[in-house]
Amino acid sequence: MQNHQNDIRVATIEDDDEYRDHLTAVINGEAGYCCVGSYRNAEVALTQLSCVQPDVLLLDLELPGRNGLEVISELVARWPKLAIIVLTVHDEAAKIFTALEAGAIGYLGKPVSSVQLLEDITEAHAGGSPMSTSIARLVVRKLHAQGRLRKSLDQLTPRELEILDHISRGLSTKEIASQLELSERTISSHLRKIYDKLQVHSRSAAVSRYLTRNT
Repeated sequence: MQNHQNDIRVATIEDDDEYRDHLTAVINGEAGYCCVGSYRNAEVALTQLSCVQPDVLLLDLELPGRNGLEVISELVARWPKLAIIVLTVHDEAAKIFTALEAGAIGYLGKPVSSVQLLEDITEAHAGGSPMSTSIARLVVRKLHAQGRLRKSLDQLTPRELEILDHISRGLSTKEIASQLELSERTISSHLRKIYDKLQVHSRSAAVSRYLTRNT
């Protein structure tokens, strides 16, 4: 009888029966891995994961009932040590970043080879963040964009940042001038400098960059 005590314990939430069976077969077909739970929807999984105690969870996004994005934060809150890998056909940037920000540590695009899947499960279990190449590229691009945004904001003087903060709260040029005890012409001059440094042409664009500086 095979001893599974030291195996990486994996659970799956996947509504496609054939693909779910495929995942189970791949996981159980290799020494060192054990599929301890296979679920068609998140609702059932949430009631049973405490019993099977997986190390790694493979999570589809398009599920009947509650979708994958909706349950990631709950999964993380209830099982903070659970390594969640999103496994989906969806590669839209918004869904990727929503999933990662909610607590998923990996994001794989379907299809993924059996060998690669097992390597990614091992990486996740070891504390890594496995991602398909195309997904990783999107993440890197966002980080680069954030870096450029932070650099542009770093160019602003304390006064310019103060004015930008007032703008983000909806104050008019006249209201800002009154609060800071400056002339409206001075505020307008500061605004032109802010636009130039941030490479934008409107208040809304400047505010958007300011508000997304930490996202």
